Amino acid sequence: MAGLFAVIAAVIGAWSLNRQLKHTKQKTEDDAWWEQFEWVTDRIVSSGEEDADKDAKATERLPKSLAYNLMTALSKSARADFQNAAVAGIFEHFFRDAPSLERDGSETSDGPRMDATEAESLRTLLSVLPEDSHSSRTARRALYSYDYEENVQRALRDSFESVHSNFSLADPRADALIESGSCKLLVEVKLSVTGILPLVNTGNRLHELKNQIGASGAVIITRPPALKAHTGKAKELIRDLSIQGVHLVEWDPAEGSRALQQKITAFFPDISS
Repeated sequence: MAGLFAVIAAVIGAWSLNRQLKHTKQKTEDDAWWEQFEWVTDRIVSSGEEDADKDAKATERLPKSLAYNLMTALSKSARADFQNAAVAGIFEHFFRDAPSLERDGSETSDGPRMDATEAESLRTLLSVLPEDSHSSRTARRALYSYDYEENVQRALRDSFESVHSNFSLADPRADALIESGSCKLLVEVKLSVTGILPLVNTGNRLHELKNQIGASGAVIITRPPALKAHTGKAKELIRDLSIQGVHLVEWDPAEGSRALQQKITAFFPDISS
């Protein structure tokens, strides 16, 4: 019996020690996780300081793609729901501080546009974050807008980048610039145009830019349908913009690059491949 009790005592002692070691290991891992969380947060979230201090700290901010990758790593290494909620919280704050977005998720003309590296990092982060947060929904719209713009630019290159014409991103205030002989055409891409005010703002900006650089005209390319099939005031606005040389072109990637080319050359016959 003494031997049996000794074995039982040894088993209980080993179980207790293993539990204590496991608890200590988990606590160490949690402490390390929160240290990493604080380090990332300090570099990607504004703290509401005075403008001068903000400018000084801006130089320490991480690039967006790296910030998204670090948040993804934190989310994947999180053990508890509240840790995942903390990551979602700093993403909410970080994305709210990002350059302003249009209602369709496309970026405004202020600040740099999303690039392929940033888009891929954001896509990976969204795969591990809750889908129901406001920032997650806005970020997904931004990715839809990025994908649509990529499809448009690919179709424009297929149609206009040749020995007869040149397609480029020569002016940062527009999404693309097509030049063919003496004809110069500005291109703006919007995932959707569902409100009159955004179309007015975009149209006025393109009209002003068109005059500044001596362009022949401009097109706003968007997915159909736009502005409820052009009824009422929207129809009048589109007509007024056309008079100013700014045309609305509705195009879906499923139509193919040839269809986009035909829709643009219907307004600007001098632009040809």
